[in-house]
Amino acid sequence: MTVLTSTTLWIAFLLFNAGVGSTDVEQHTESLDIKVLPNGLQHAYFQFSVTGSDKSRETGQYTLFPKSLGEILSKYQVHEFDLSLTQGIWRYPLWGMPFKDSVNPSGAEIFAVFQHDAHDIEALWTGLVNSLSGLICASLNFIDSKVTTSPQYSMLPRGAVRDGKLYDHRLARYAILPQENVCTENLTPWKKLLPCHGKAGLSSLLSAKPLFDSNYHSMSVMMTHRCFPSKENCSSTTTELRQTVSVVLGNNRKQSWSMKKLFDVSPGKRCQMASSSVVKVHASPSAQMKPKPLHEKSGMFAKTFTYDYDSISQLEVVDDVSSTTRASQRPPMYAHRYLSGYGQEEGSIVCEITNHHDEPVQIVYMEYLPWFTRVYLHTLKAENEQGAVKLAKVSAVIMHTGFFCAGKYVRKRQETSPKFCDWKIFVDIHDYCNQEIFVFV
Repeated sequence: MTVLTSTTLWIAFLLFNAGVGSTDVEQHTESLDIKVLPNGLQHAYFQFSVTGSDKSRETGQYTLFPKSLGEILSKYQVHEFDLSLTQGIWRYPLWGMPFKDSVNPSGAEIFAVFQHDAHDIEALWTGLVNSLSGLICASLNFIDSKVTTSPQYSMLPRGAVRDGKLYDHRLARYAILPQENVCTENLTPWKKLLPCHGKAGLSSLLSAKPLFDSNYHSMSVMMTHRCFPSKENCSSTTTELRQTVSVVLGNNRKQSWSMKKLFDVSPGKRCQMASSSVVKVHASPSAQMKPKPLHEKSGMFAKTFTYDYDSISQLEVVDDVSSTTRASQRPPMYAHRYLSGYGQEEGSIVCEITNHHDEPVQIVYMEYLPWFTRVYLHTLKAENEQGAVKLAKVSAVIMHTGFFCAGKYVRKRQETSPKFCDWKIFVDIHDYCNQEIFVFV
């Protein structure tokens, strides 16, 4: 007599779904990138991804995608959203360029795009932030019209837009709470959204003490849609849920570390629901690695060592970053923002943008002023060494702000929403752009 265990039934269920279609099976992957920074620091970037068919949200049948989050996104007709909780700032002059999408502004930040057939966006936005507030245990319920805006150029959807429709910024909402503190009350519910709930796999390394004692840490949850089978042939879309943790750890100038020393815990057992679990260490070419990695890839300034999860418990790294390597990590674009002038009539906000790149760069600059800064008038001046800089395009996002931009000024109540403006601008090779906004408060 054959006895079917729960593990056997789970494998049989996955094999049955695999015959239905390649987009119907939810898959979970996890990865960890560790980069050695100057001054004896390490930047660890965790990525956890769940991809699957859009049918899960339509039918309400979930396997790996967290049901608690899926029901919220379905109820409030969310097409895409990105939520981050961050403590500290990324120090570009000292640490160089971070991993892609691993840095967020301090506090709580949320960006959402609603479906094209959605109605009453304000009501949906209010319901979404209040529901996520309870799910993540964050103070997102304080988000209202005073801190909400609709970016046109600076915040765009990361994934595919269904039915070939163009992006409409009127369906998007963006808000930030810089004063929001991040603590273990946020980490615990964040882990529960993972398929292994922080009990196994790479998520077992996320202990509270080293995370919240770090120089910088950021947690995020993002849901997007991807074209299937390719961007060129977008006959259907798949849903991707991505959870990330970005943290700067360590203060050991000898650059000798292991997983135990870095995270204060040893790696747990492998997450059986993950189809892939990879660890990559980005260190100098002279770094000493134990044990031997699966793959090695040489770059211009660093070398990448790839390990499978089963071998990271014995991982030991000895590395020393020279001043030459530190100089090579200088970011190609750098911005410095400060207040200038004096008094209520001559005050201004200045942002110096420097391009270290070897080619001209077009950037999108966003100015977001909170509702309590009562800006009545302002003018914009942009210049470099050759004089005035031509603005490629200016977007006046009024949103009942009473904000003067691009020749328009709409006088409204000052307490209704933030003052917001974004525009495109070109910065030449090895040049800088000095943007100064004169305000009358």
